[in-house]
Amino acid sequence: MEQKNTKLIPTGAVLTLATGIVMVDKFAGVHEAYEWVMGHPVWTHEMPRFAEEARDRIIAQYPDMPVRVDSSTWRDVLADAIVRYGETVMIEKGNATRTIDPVSSLVRMIRPEPTQAEINAALGIPKEDV
Repeated sequence: MEQKNTKLIPTGAVLTLATGIVMVDKFAGVHEAYEWVMGHPVWTHEMPRFAEEARDRIIAQYPDMPVRVDSSTWRDVLADAIVRYGETVMIEKGNATRTIDPVSSLVRMIRPEPTQAEINAALGIPKEDV
């Protein structure tokens, strides 16, 4: 039974967060799991940034959840987890705090901070003068 701070999440989506190997047919379930586990919206481009924390939050709730999976055996791992946990897993809602908004994080991914050499070149400072 779901309560306000818990939610049933498909086991494949939970395993995807725990292992980093996609174990679902529909990625929307993984996205929903990320947002629930973190406790705030997670844009797709942010998933790698939150991967370790999301995994740690899953493992804190299910210490015996697999975290290492060979990409050739993921189907067996998923089948075993469904036998062990069922089709869905009860997950507590996270309470993580953002350190940067999603748009700013995207801008940083597209255009990271310039290097000192790039700044000098933009200012017209010759390399010899540095």
